[in-house]
Amino acid sequence: MDKWIKVFILSFFISILFLVIVYHIPAGRESLQRIIVDNLDEQIENYDRANITGFVDPLIGTAKDGHVFPGPCLPFGVVKVGFDVE
Repeated sequence: MDKWIKVFILSFFISILFLVIVYHIPAGRESLQRIIVDNLDEQIENYDRANITGFVDPLIGTAKDGHVFPGPCLPFGVVKVGFDVE
């Protein structure tokens, strides 16, 4: 295997081992759960307030020459009003 793959796998298992050890220490378990739950609550509150539609570009994949149309593609396509005269 490549050297960097071995390093990645080793660091992954070391981090998992660290989390398991911290979770099984009583004080560590409570603090880890508190961090996860607090962060989750904060993320849910931010998600409810966020306007994520600004990150969507409905014209991704369309070409300038007009041969690609993002139109009626179920379930998330754009509806084209009018005729296709090409």
